[in-house]
Amino acid sequence: GSGVGEYDMSGGVVTVQGWLAVGREGGQGILNISGGSFSKVGGGGISIAHNGGASGVVTISGTGTFICTSVDTWVGENAAPGTWNMNGGTAILGAVHLAQNADATGVMNLNGGSLTATEITTGNNGASQRELDFNGGTLVAGADNANFIHDLSAANVQSGGAVIDTAAHAVSVNQALLDGGGNGGLTNIGTGTLRLNGVNT
Repeated sequence: GSGVGEYDMSGGVVTVQGWLAVGREGGQGILNISGGSFSKVGGGGISIAHNGGASGVVTISGTGTFICTSVDTWVGENAAPGTWNMNGGTAILGAVHLAQNADATGVMNLNGGSLTATEITTGNNGASQRELDFNGGTLVAGADNANFIHDLSAANVQSGGAVIDTAAHAVSVNQALLDGGGNGGLTNIGTGTLRLNGVNT
């Protein structure tokens, strides 16, 4: 319906099996993790905003940790806006899809902390907003990938800058990295190889 469901976690350990939906069927979902460890295990995916009228926002901050490597993470699934904010803490994910379907929107903001992913892409190139915003947070490569970041509507480098940690992996950014204002620049760390293949500004 039109309800609001909010879960605020500041410590402890939570493990979820099966699907995890943040905002579903017209409702507004909010997941805030500022401390402790939240893990999604087993089958079933992660849907941040599912079906018309829904919205979903995940915010990781402080010392909070979110872990899910067994399934993909969909930020904005269908007919709904999804947002993932990294303001601190740590997230360890597999593949991330920003806007899974054409009528969804998906935005990931890297303002702080560390986010590990094996790939950042979209589920549908027709979606109007499938956006990755670098602003001081660190993006860590979780695996070798010749198509590490691709097919987004925009990958903006804001004033905090883009920090990419290759770890020990070889990754290619085929998405153009765009100047989002503020002359943030790019910092490359890690012992792997980073290839920038887009028309970057």
